[in-house]
Amino acid sequence: MERLLQIIAVVLLGFAAFFFWQGDSDWLFACVVLGICAFFLSMRFKIKGRMQQCKDGNVTAELIEPLPDGEIEEIKNSRVSK
Repeated sequence: MERLLQIIAVVLLGFAAFFFWQGDSDWLFACVVLGICAFFLSMRFKIKGRMQQCKDGNVTAELIEPLPDGEIEEIKNSRVSK
């Protein structure tokens, strides 16, 4: 569903570019609004899926990004200096 909505968003924004080129502002506005809505709906499905994975305990390594070593040292140093 997520990928389908992304494809729909790209197609609608392509139509919007065509209507911009033609000078038809009514259809341009409609395609832009629907394209943006489709994009944000795809993001909603992606976020909902990630939240469901975390809730089920199926957290994968790609969802958790480790901190770089430099940032870990900065955090340790800031705690020691307080």
